[in-house]
Amino acid sequence: MAALRIIIVVSLSILGGFLIGVQVASSPTDASGTPDSSAGIESPADLGGRIHELNSELKLSRLEEARLRSELSRAQRQTPAADGEQDSESTDTPTQRFSPASGPGRVITKLEEAEAAYERAIAAGDLEALWLLGADLLAFGEAGYPLFETLLEDFIRTAKSGANDLIGAAFKQEELWMGRFFRTLAEEHESFLAYGLHLSGRDAEELSPALTEFRHELFDDALLPMLLAFHGGENPDLTAGWLDQLEMRLATPDLDGADEETVLFALAHIPGDRAADLLVHWIETQESHRDDALSALLLQGSARALAALRQLLPSIENEELRAAIENRLGQ
Repeated sequence: MAALRIIIVVSLSILGGFLIGVQVASSPTDASGTPDSSAGIESPADLGGRIHELNSELKLSRLEEARLRSELSRAQRQTPAADGEQDSESTDTPTQRFSPASGPGRVITKLEEAEAAYERAIAAGDLEALWLLGADLLAFGEAGYPLFETLLEDFIRTAKSGANDLIGAAFKQEELWMGRFFRTLAEEHESFLAYGLHLSGRDAEELSPALTEFRHELFDDALLPMLLAFHGGENPDLTAGWLDQLEMRLATPDLDGADEETVLFALAHIPGDRAADLLVHWIETQESHRDDALSALLLQGSARALAALRQLLPSIENEELRAAIENRLGQ
């Protein structure tokens, strides 16, 4: 792995890369730093076939895992702590509490504080302070977006240059910061989703390469279903905005297979009839990713989705998927 790893890689390929930048992966090496010749070599075609096979086997489990994680996250946020409950039995090192911010203010309370906070975090190599600052800026809404983008692009230049040893060292220890980063992403999902709609409404030509990559990694790729799962349709305006976006993407003639899968899985996490109708329309009019759309419809689980699945059941050829649908329908 290169000294600087900026895109987050999460198992089961449910979470593509994120944080801003480009992942650079190295070949397996032995202790001397030379490639490990003992590793088995497979052709790209063989590897592609294996990946497709594994993805097919894991789609339902990944969707179910995302649903359960979303429900658990929401339950934890909505369940108040019992009176007198302690974070830890030890009074010396209490467990840190994480809770959604009520508004701008984790790192800054005013936009004027942002640049100084950014410089301090960069100098200290403090990744957590940097992403919390980003979340604060997005929480200001459109007033914070220009400064967020300016600092984002500066951070990318700094990270890619390799000039900041502390930032490079921090990225190497992803096990230490990845969980906290995704916790922030979950807590601040509305701010991120609102910014995603803002980016989607801008002409692609006016976006810098850094912002184009950021939009792709966070809002066009496999992270979008996760963000929408965190959200669960709580904000009607955001939900309607993202349904408009997803419907437009489904109607795009040159939508590739990976993008189709992302949109279908995103719809799985939006409650209501409109999301179910979009999935049913895809199943009835498209040949590609039919099983993905059926799996998404099953997870979406609205009354309309289940009624559609009941009608579609005789035409479903995937035995495992048909069994899962029958189990949900009680047949």
